[in-house]
Amino acid sequence: MIIPLFPTNYYFKNTLTDAINPALAAPLLLAAAKLMLGTGSFTPGLGTSFADLVEATFTGYAQSATVVWGTPINDVDTTPTSISPRFIFAATATASVPAVTCLGVTDGVASPSTGILASGLISPPIPMDIDGNGFAVVVDWNLGNVPGNLNATLIQ
Repeated sequence: MIIPLFPTNYYFKNTLTDAINPALAAPLLLAAAKLMLGTGSFTPGLGTSFADLVEATFTGYAQSATVVWGTPINDVDTTPTSISPRFIFAATATASVPAVTCLGVTDGVASPSTGILASGLISPPIPMDIDGNGFAVVVDWNLGNVPGNLNATLIQ
């Protein structure tokens, strides 16, 4: 399943670099990016906040490690695209918890990180209430646009 991750607050830091050159802002903001899962119900967009996503609480969950973007490759349209490593999210116990409904890319500044750079909905939701339930996520960052497109592929 491919999930388009809609840009939300690429420029939330409001730095001079962001205002002058958005092409430089995206790489700077994504340099410390992490992936997070949520259980919220919302419409991704410019006003999306961390609270909208309602961070997941299943046993074994934690935000991903910092994304180490791969060396850009040219896709079929010769657009440079960088791909993340695969991140696995898995429940480690059976518990009554809400299903995962969304994925967010955070700025990685705090731990846990709460600055949302992009988000997308997962449909249908993925139940994480049984020990061993899980899925993997790979994110690609298409650098052809400013500030670039982010997409996530869920492997279940």
